[in-house]
Amino acid sequence: MVTLLVSLLLFADTLTLYPEDAVRLALEKNFDRVEAGYQIEAAKIQSKGAFFNLLPFGSLSGNYSKYRQEGKTFDRVGYTFSVEQILFDPERFMSYYSAKNSLKLQELSYSSLKSDIKVKTLKLFYKVLTVQEKVDYLREAVKLSEKEYKNLKIRMELGMATELDVLRARINYLQNQNSLRQAEIELEQAKRELKFYIGVPEETEVSIGVKGIPYENFEVHLTKELKDSVVRAQEDLRKLLLQAEEAEWSYKKSLFSFLPRIYIGYQKTYDRLDPGYTTDYSTTGFYLNFSLNLNSYPFNVRLQKNRLQLQKFYIKRATYSIMKALDDAYDTWKAAKLNFELAKENEKLADLLYKKSYEKFKAGEITSLEYFDSQVKLKEASLRLIEARYSYYVALISLKTLLGMEVLR
Repeated sequence: MVTLLVSLLLFADTLTLYPEDAVRLALEKNFDRVEAGYQIEAAKIQSKGAFFNLLPFGSLSGNYSKYRQEGKTFDRVGYTFSVEQILFDPERFMSYYSAKNSLKLQELSYSSLKSDIKVKTLKLFYKVLTVQEKVDYLREAVKLSEKEYKNLKIRMELGMATELDVLRARINYLQNQNSLRQAEIELEQAKRELKFYIGVPEETEVSIGVKGIPYENFEVHLTKELKDSVVRAQEDLRKLLLQAEEAEWSYKKSLFSFLPRIYIGYQKTYDRLDPGYTTDYSTTGFYLNFSLNLNSYPFNVRLQKNRLQLQKFYIKRATYSIMKALDDAYDTWKAAKLNFELAKENEKLADLLYKKSYEKFKAGEITSLEYFDSQVKLKEASLRLIEARYSYYVALISLKTLLGMEVLR
């Protein structure tokens, strides 16, 4: 069903995206996700292969020949069949548990990757929406400034405006045009990045199907208990714990490599020479295989022990790193929230200043310089508010992701 939906979306001339659609496409088509799918499949195959290495294994070989000797023709037929079962082989046992651990690690990495893809997709999705809002605002600003420029030219001809008023209006109009061009370029880049990330063909036109970034008045306090539980639940730390377990299995494998391998086996041999003789016998017994490379053994053990100690160090470092990332994300969210509230207030004041300046300019109580200055202030405040809303959203979903909370509502 998901694949069918993805196909219908991709073959549309214009792709209207909603957040859920973008995330669904990314989880289906994202290049990193596809690569991770192959890696987890390889880990499953390796795990199955390690398990089958513990099962009985056998061989069968046969031969047939026909030849002449001293005027006689001989036919020779024979076969050998053998089967063995491992009773004790530390390296194979360790390899099996190591392969199982590697599969768990790949599955955890896959789960972590899907979470990262969801968060980044939402960031890219709402980045497009944010830049689109800037473009829409600036298009209206260009229309307004063009209209003012033309009106002031007419008023100058009637002696009701000065040449300086017209020049300032012209400058304001050109600046708005330039801002619009830059925003349109930024919008194309944002769309291109989103399409690449979610696996949509470059030639597909993308439009955003929602209005505005969702606002959530989120509240949280970072207590020591909360931080400790967050650290324990972090997938990055769990991956390192699995990697440390993997290193421990490798260390044990190298440590016990000197032990003998014990097998139980059965072998049947049949050989017939016609005319002549026939042999048919079978053997059953225990086999002992012992090998030890004294040149490499001690160094390999020390190397694997060193790798195990390094993995334990990584766990300690990651714990501090997660704590720091959580504190940083919390501080960034608080700062972004404050900045968003201030940007809303500043935009209201700038709008009020512009409206009052417009009335005073029409009445001839202030100069065009003061009026256009209020217009610039309103434009800057409006664009800052658009960016502040996006920054707050990004900070919020980054914090919620670290806290292990759902980010797609």
